[in-house]
Amino acid sequence: MTVAERAPDLELRPQDWYEVVSPPAVIAAAAADLAAPYGAGSIGCDELGELVTSLAERRDLWVPLVVSDRHRRRYRLMFEDERLDV
Repeated sequence: MTVAERAPDLELRPQDWYEVVSPPAVIAAAAADLAAPYGAGSIGCDELGELVTSLAERRDLWVPLVVSDRHRRRYRLMFEDERLDV
């Protein structure tokens, strides 16, 4: 159960930030699969645009990562490697 589900009207406490910066393994793996065709090096602007479009089309990957409270909205980490933070 996510922090948002446990207490939808409360803000995240510092100990809850682990949830924000640690993506669910299934989501991280799916995002990594989408990023894999772009190789391990730098991603150019066109390739980055393609990757972002691919990720945006996969609502099943990013919708569960939106954390909202009454004051602001935050997004959890979906995927991270040496070149990308999504």
